[in-house]
Amino acid sequence: MVAVYLVRCGVFWHYVNDDAFITFRYSRFLAIGRGPYFNIGEHVEGYTNFLLMLLMAPVFRLGGEAAVPVAAKAMGVASGVGSLLVAWALVRSILGGSAALHRYASAIGVGAAALVVASPAYAVNSTSGLATTLFGFLLILGVYLSIRGEERGSWCGAGIAFAGLILTRPEGVFLFAGPGLETARPLHHTALVDVLPTSLALSGLRIPEGLEGDCLLEECNGSPPSYYRTVLTRETEGIEASFSDQEEAEVMERLKKLGYL
Repeated sequence: MVAVYLVRCGVFWHYVNDDAFITFRYSRFLAIGRGPYFNIGEHVEGYTNFLLMLLMAPVFRLGGEAAVPVAAKAMGVASGVGSLLVAWALVRSILGGSAALHRYASAIGVGAAALVVASPAYAVNSTSGLATTLFGFLLILGVYLSIRGEERGSWCGAGIAFAGLILTRPEGVFLFAGPGLETARPLHHTALVDVLPTSLALSGLRIPEGLEGDCLLEECNGSPPSYYRTVLTRETEGIEASFSDQEEAEVMERLKKLGYL
């Protein structure tokens, strides 16, 4: 499976996602001592993959600008290989305790890896220069080490994997597992848009009226909605965006050049 995956990655090796060059610029500025910024004097965090940005800084310092895309792509492919191996090991670990399936655990694990390899999107994202497969590898590694830790009754390093997950992508903070974490609470009928209002409530901040999503905390249930939601004071009724024919044509032309139309 690993060999097939590497062949598929070779097909897409020429591809680099344009968003990756945003991260590379931040890495470049960090490497030359100007800090992790896109422009001098503008302290804006425009990247969403802190760990990748951090790791590419020494690559720039040692190998120059041309080495950064190659290193990022190589890291993506290596993370993809790691994900396949851990997926196989995870299935074996889960099915190893099954009296009916333990003898087939290795074969089913290979099948799980084959499902990942069969996706062209997985190979494309492996060579994109982004942190997609690195994030996936740290996630499945954290889950595997967490299960192994529970089986052995000792720490196996799951916390390090999940810490790397959080540093790789900001949404990593919502994806973790391990002993002592509440797992019995049902999360039916929830959606990603519920994260922001729940985070605001956890921070003790009011949720603006009209914000999409619901607060998932038990404290939100049964409490007056006004406690968690407040009406925006800015008057927006009657305000409409209007463009002249020329302005609208320019906007449409820009959208076409960007590939949105």
